[in-house]
Amino acid sequence: MPPRLGFLSVALLACSLRSGTGLKNKILQSWAMGIPVVATPISVPGLGGVHDENLLIAEGAKAFAAQCVRLLESPELAERIGRAGRRIALERYSIQVKLEEVDGLIGELLGDRTCVPAAGQGA
Repeated sequence: MPPRLGFLSVALLACSLRSGTGLKNKILQSWAMGIPVVATPISVPGLGGVHDENLLIAEGAKAFAAQCVRLLESPELAERIGRAGRRIALERYSIQVKLEEVDGLIGELLGDRTCVPAAGQGA
């Protein structure tokens, strides 16, 4: 796991808002740092979040609080959820992955020419 910056050394990210604006970035940032996430259903569509696999999803104040307590009381669960979230961030949302997606789109437009070097090759 990467080291966490001092002010980011948190036990979990709780996305309890009822509108999804900006929450996806907060979830992705937390996943990238291996921080376990508890979120409402509105904040996770399209991210690949799966309850009890790479985050915990809860609707309503009591259920949300219960999921937060569940993570805080189980370091093993928090570690597993955090690692799974980090894996999703790296596999789906890393800069290299996104550059390759853009490169693929450009390649389609330009006739399969690539613009981005493959991982491990210098730019």
